[in-house]
Amino acid sequence: MFLVMSKRIGNGNTFTIIVECTKVENAESRKQYWLEEGYTDQKPTQSSWFDAYSRYKYRCKLSKSFQNLLVNDSDEVYLQFHARRINYQCFTLQMAENFDEAKGDLQIFSVKSTKARDENKDLSIRTEKPDKTQPDKPLATISIQLFRNVRPPLITPNIPPMSPTMDDFRSPTKTTMTPLDVAPSISRMSMKVVNFKEEAKGDPSWKGFTNDSFLHGLLDQLDEEWYKLVVLLGIPYKEVDNVLHMTEATQDQKIYHFLLRWRDSSRARDDLGMANLITAVSKGGRRDICTSILLDMKQWYEIDGNKKTKFWRWVNKAFTDSDIYNPGDYPPPMSDQFLVLLTQSIENPNFEVGVSLGVSRVDTNSILEDKFMATEEHKLLAIFVEARDKKSSKSEALRGFVNAMGEVEMLVGKKWVIMAAENWLEANKKNDDPFVKEVESVLRPMHLTS
Repeated sequence: MFLVMSKRIGNGNTFTIIVECTKVENAESRKQYWLEEGYTDQKPTQSSWFDAYSRYKYRCKLSKSFQNLLVNDSDEVYLQFHARRINYQCFTLQMAENFDEAKGDLQIFSVKSTKARDENKDLSIRTEKPDKTQPDKPLATISIQLFRNVRPPLITPNIPPMSPTMDDFRSPTKTTMTPLDVAPSISRMSMKVVNFKEEAKGDPSWKGFTNDSFLHGLLDQLDEEWYKLVVLLGIPYKEVDNVLHMTEATQDQKIYHFLLRWRDSSRARDDLGMANLITAVSKGGRRDICTSILLDMKQWYEIDGNKKTKFWRWVNKAFTDSDIYNPGDYPPPMSDQFLVLLTQSIENPNFEVGVSLGVSRVDTNSILEDKFMATEEHKLLAIFVEARDKKSSKSEALRGFVNAMGEVEMLVGKKWVIMAAENWLEANKKNDDPFVKEVESVLRPMHLTS
């Protein structure tokens, strides 16, 4: 059966929606876990249940009323059921500052397999092209209601957590601050221990271009700035930060964990996620890796490629008719990707900017002393994320960043923020998105918009 839970983040207008597929006998304990994490059950009555086998796939799609509110997410995700694992996906929504209530629904669809095996065996993950002559009927439609002023009460935990949360959301900013903080306020939610040794086995059964050999070749070229690639691929920084601080794993194991996640989430795409990967590598400053990937793709295309696959057809079009990647576009202002590119533009960071942004000196020092962050650029990113999350909204954070960088004369960073926000606004000004209006209202007083 499916659980759908929602949570408002701090005092802002950002919400996380979790959809989890679980066994009927585990439903109550899993629901209890999410309630203890501060989530609201979006389907209080028990939903219907479905027969499923290990590796059975479902497509989860948000209704149109939510699609313009998504933060760096697609309006649909694929969720694969594993009988012995915790199986969930996450959507993040950013509401307008003046919203009171938002309604929509989440539809669950079954994804058919081209290799339906014996019922006692796993189902293949290969999927059929949808039959457009037949209506795509959902297995379930779950209503979702989000309220500005209603928060679920926190329940005293009485069972051990069975799963990590999708994001490490910190507590709201204190209403009063004193200069005598005795401990950093930065915290990381406990996550279920990742089985890095099991993940190291990869998936030898996957014969696509993004096979285990490709992932290992990519892994060999990444260094301590690997976190930038992962965030630019769309994985929330706080998840990266949680794994980064797992002491039981090597750097290579942590990187491979996210490469597997990227591959698994992209298998159903025609391009296997390669367009996003190449763009992320290029934006992250590793044009050498970008060139290496393109050469590998060209060799595969000319020698080894199977012309019957959707991926071959995508590569053929990409090499002949269009650019494979687009390093010129800009992510939404104050998103994790935006902050990664911002820190990359600053050569000589002034860490006093953290205090100007509202991050306590204790928290700033805690980040600067963090041995898991190997570069000043990474530490600056952590400060920026902390500062952004203390603001009530991303538009308010944008205004605060411009002002704070001016105060500490971090002029290169200030110029980049304004330039990138202007470019994003220009590319999205026709979208019916409340955030577009909010960004425009921040930039207008600076006489940078027409």
